Amino acid sequence: MKSPEEIRAGIFNQIEEELAYANAKWGHDFDSKNTLNDWVAYINMYASDAAKIATSPAIAKQKLIKAAGLAVSALENFERNGQFPPRHYESRVAKD
Repeated sequence: MKSPEEIRAGIFNQIEEELAYANAKWGHDFDSKNTLNDWVAYINMYASDAAKIATSPAIAKQKLIKAAGLAVSALENFERNGQFPPRHYESRVAKD
């Protein structure tokens, strides 16, 4: 039986593979244009697909790996750029 650390390492490896696939497909320049709303919409799309009743466990796992990869990509882009691109309404709302 695998330890929790071994299981987590395997999951992180799958997320790394998803990140490599997505980076090759989309690239950092494309990702840098995503607003926080874009990232959350993409994450929610895959996470909600995973939760559909008719989704098999294997597909649900794949969808969650994609959602996790998107969350990591969003955070990487934030770190790389120091912010998310502004949303069209941000200049009209108060900031904390």
